[in-house]
Amino acid sequence: MSDMFRVCFLVCLLQISVSGVSGVAWENCTDTKVTGAALDVNIPSCPHSKQSCQLVQGTTPTVAVTFKTSVDITGCTAKVWGILDTLHVPFPLKQPDGCKSGLTCPLKAGSTVTYHSDVYVNPIYPQVKLEIKWELVDSKGSIIWCITVPAEVVKPSSKLYYKPRYDKYNYFLKKYLKGSAQRKYH
Repeated sequence: MSDMFRVCFLVCLLQISVSGVSGVAWENCTDTKVTGAALDVNIPSCPHSKQSCQLVQGTTPTVAVTFKTSVDITGCTAKVWGILDTLHVPFPLKQPDGCKSGLTCPLKAGSTVTYHSDVYVNPIYPQVKLEIKWELVDSKGSIIWCITVPAEVVKPSSKLYYKPRYDKYNYFLKKYLKGSAQRKYH
């Protein structure tokens, strides 16, 4: 193997591993002027979601966005929408204050940091495919970063969602009742 081939192979391997770190298909917004740059989006509950992230009703997935600032930031607020066709539906966050979501404000220009948020997927949300638009806005109203993530809200199933305590309880309860009924009448 030539040295040039080895270098190219290692660079390609590194690129594949870095681009697949988050496992989530996401894009920077193209219609929005931003003062920073989102570098990576990680949603651990969507590890292999190259097409869209499945958000299971009744769960609370964690979202982490690593970004680089280009201006000093004293405070910031997160804003989230679900986009259905052309309709933008605001999505309430439990903690919209970015400085209470993994960031230590103030942030200096040029710093690379990670914003964290937990998002509750309410069971009353309809099962739909949508696009999630997420912005972090500084205290002056400028958008720091803006991303979109293709997603779909899905109902819990045994393949996607497992409640060990509930399942074990029901299993033993059914077994106990079945056993006691058999002993009682036989």
